[in-house]
Amino acid sequence: MRSKTYSPIAKSLHWLVFALVAVQLVLGWLMPGARRTTPPDVLNNWHMSIGVVILALIAVRFLWRLIANSPLPEPGPRWQIVTAEATHLLLYALVFVLVFSGWANAVAHNWTITLFWSVKLPAVLPAGAGWVRAIGELHSAIVWVLLGLVGLHVAAALGHHFILGDNVLRRMLPGRTADRS
Repeated sequence: MRSKTYSPIAKSLHWLVFALVAVQLVLGWLMPGARRTTPPDVLNNWHMSIGVVILALIAVRFLWRLIANSPLPEPGPRWQIVTAEATHLLLYALVFVLVFSGWANAVAHNWTITLFWSVKLPAVLPAGAGWVRAIGELHSAIVWVLLGLVGLHVAAALGHHFILGDNVLRRMLPGRTADRS
């Protein structure tokens, strides 16, 4: 039998990814403009390191979603259920693409990515290829798309909670159970 709420692991992964993406937005805003002559600094290293952590967490989160018994969708119109599922999958995909486009941006600038100043990560793409630079330039555009989708996700959760009065938000909140019927 499926639970009415998400597991503590699913909730932890959800809120940890959310918090780290928020940190990334702040770091990205504070970082100097990425130019070919700009050497990576402390903020860049933090930004790239956290990006790699987010990539690992999003992979774990996606795998957890596949193997764990997630709660059944709240009752509602079919279009809402399909839209919610599509939005979740698009959020996963955008975070994944965002991290890899950032990695491509670092490679295009010949930056060495060192995970928290300790482990050197490989350049997974060829540094001199023009398409790598193009992918890297998409990075900031993808951020805006992700922000818009996160805004839609938050608005939908709040709408379900305050307008529809269902359990959509409650069942993802830490320490909460979905107890409304």
